[in-house]
Amino acid sequence: MSDLIDTYVSALATDDADAALAALSADAIFHSPFNIWRRRHVSCVFHARTSAFSNLLIKSVIRGHDRAVILWHATVNDAQVEGAELVSVRDGAICRVDVFLRPAAALDAVHQAMVAAWPSYE
Repeated sequence: MSDLIDTYVSALATDDADAALAALSADAIFHSPFNIWRRRHVSCVFHARTSAFSNLLIKSVIRGHDRAVILWHATVNDAQVEGAELVSVRDGAICRVDVFLRPAAALDAVHQAMVAAWPSYE
């Protein structure tokens, strides 16, 4: 699990949506403050977030048996955002990512930036 989490964390830190997606299972779920994304939509989420978030800096990674918590902060437009991702692993792949964001005042900016960055092929 450690290599898988390292790959995922590195992908987040370098805005590499494709590398992050390669660590996910085909049926992975992405649960955000705005929606629960499944299947083909997960790819859209990861590609949009690389455009919407800038200066993403990993602060800490806490690992457990089949889960990890990744703490980070980033900028969305002019808003400072703190994030926590609970990453669940099953059968050698990430099967679920739950994202928590704060402060609440930044959620509107995040939502607007994600909508603006959503891939047009969707």
